[in-house]
Amino acid sequence: MRKNCMKANSRQRKKRTTASNLEARFDAGEDVLDYFDVSKAVRGDLPPQSVKVDLPAWVVGVLDIEADRRGVPRQSLVKFAVVEWLEEQSKKRRQGQKEPLAAQTV
Repeated sequence: MRKNCMKANSRQRKKRTTASNLEARFDAGEDVLDYFDVSKAVRGDLPPQSVKVDLPAWVVGVLDIEADRRGVPRQSLVKFAVVEWLEEQSKKRRQGQKEPLAAQTV
């Protein structure tokens, strides 16, 4: 039984590397997340930044309808949608999935 525990523990160990090796891997575009415990990652208290985005009137209208339906301001709905989309993209990248070219140019 102890042998099984050792196998489980060895799988849970984080990879080890040097800072220069990690930097070289990152610069080469390799995934380096295996070297970090992302479950403890925090973004900190970064100040918000404003972004101006021009959208067609019909998109603003649909956003307003959805924001009213949810009972939130349009800006909150947009922030939520952007964060949700970014998290989905990050998850896809970690899983090695690539998006179609048309989706990347939006």
